[in-house]
Amino acid sequence: MKRSVIVVTTAVALTSGLGCGASTRSRRGGARVGVLASRAVGLSVGGYFVRPGHVSLSAGEANIEVANRGPQTHELVILRTDSPSNRLPVRGDRVLEHEAGKNYGEVDDLAPGQRRSLSASLPPGHYVLICNLPGHYERGMRAALTVQ
Repeated sequence: MKRSVIVVTTAVALTSGLGCGASTRSRRGGARVGVLASRAVGLSVGGYFVRPGHVSLSAGEANIEVANRGPQTHELVILRTDSPSNRLPVRGDRVLEHEAGKNYGEVDDLAPGQRRSLSASLPPGHYVLICNLPGHYERGMRAALTVQ
């Protein structure tokens, strides 16, 4: 069963794919890393990417704004899992979400140029953010999320 709550959020601004709040950026293993002290984050999807590639948030209610910067429709699914972001179970061309972990919400059918917000209550743990449209995860549409 999908659990998603779409809300309009004006408190989150996208600045190069990273939300507002106390933040730092660095490069770790060639991947862009976003670290936020707040519980708000902006993500960009498109062209078979999710940016930034790793985000850290404080536990609690999180507001995630997703912007589709690509030429085709995408989605963003939040999965709590013990698996690394590139090792989720796949059948055919999609992630098996129920086997991968627990779904904490998603933004469906995000058209090119569209932005939507998702509010989710996230306990501490490891999460993976994915686009689970056919073939998108395997082409690189995934990011790691750490909730502390």
